[in-house]
Amino acid sequence: MSNLLIEKEDLELLRTRNYHLIFCVGPLGSGRKSQIDKIAEEFHYSKLYLSDAIKKEVSSNTKLGQLAQEFLSKNEPISSEVLVSILVRGIIECSHYSILIVGFPEKLEHAQYFEQNILPIKLILKFNCPEEICYKRLKEESGLEKSKEDYNAIYTNTNNDLKELFSFYNPYSIIREIDTNKTVTEMNKLIKQNLYPLIYCIIGKRYSGKTELSKLLNEKTGITLLDFGKFLNEPDIAKRKTENEFVVSQLILKLRAMQDIKVLIEDFPQNKEQYTYFVNNCKPFQKIYYLKADNSTCFERVNNIEREDPNYTDCATLDKMLTDFESKIFFLIF
Repeated sequence: MSNLLIEKEDLELLRTRNYHLIFCVGPLGSGRKSQIDKIAEEFHYSKLYLSDAIKKEVSSNTKLGQLAQEFLSKNEPISSEVLVSILVRGIIECSHYSILIVGFPEKLEHAQYFEQNILPIKLILKFNCPEEICYKRLKEESGLEKSKEDYNAIYTNTNNDLKELFSFYNPYSIIREIDTNKTVTEMNKLIKQNLYPLIYCIIGKRYSGKTELSKLLNEKTGITLLDFGKFLNEPDIAKRKTENEFVVSQLILKLRAMQDIKVLIEDFPQNKEQYTYFVNNCKPFQKIYYLKADNSTCFERVNNIEREDPNYTDCATLDKMLTDFESKIFFLIF
């Protein structure tokens, strides 16, 4: 902590804000910049290029810039302390709290230093691209003057550093891979999908045991729970909760703002229209759990609930609910 080269007030400010940091890494020429620019505009995220932040500090001749220039003058890698301090300065200056950070971390030691001294890393977008395509893009788009052999050395070194980084973080499910050897439209859609948490859903009849199983999964795995029924009763949603497209679009916005790796949504989707709109405008479901329960089991369970209990449903209403469920959810029963 004592090695950080930023003001204590800046560090406290950074930690009190609810930042959503998305780290974007990959070899030079992998197509990150053009895609990140589009995503930042569409999602209203800030974008922070570490290379630009370093140039800004150097050109402004700040203390951090002077320290960075010392490493650059010797053709040495900038130390983790200086690099992370410049990054923190850049994060604080961003206008939005959701930030796409390009070019960090490219080494495991940088990531570990950031986590030990600043904040946990929750999401890394890994841009995969073959060397030949990267080199071709750089030649065509930015007039790269390096020879194929020189670029090969850069590409190899970058990949070796990233390989160590990914092997460490892969078990934590925070790495999302982006295949950049695709069309611009395909890559854009893939990136947007990977900005959302992994989505699991649990559906079933009333009193089939969804809530109990959801709580158990939360306790055992730490997965974040989202009750779709409660979401429908939120003030801004309740008055239009019969409008499937509106409701699902609002749910997608809620998920976009979440920083959780995995989310389990209870009681969603409730019909084919919701399912289709979600998949087309957000991402495919990781898994949908369907709890099968006979109607007799559901009636037996409600009979064990006191009438004064808020979870109680009279038999006539329950019968209609069970019938409606079966008519709307048939397309998901497998």
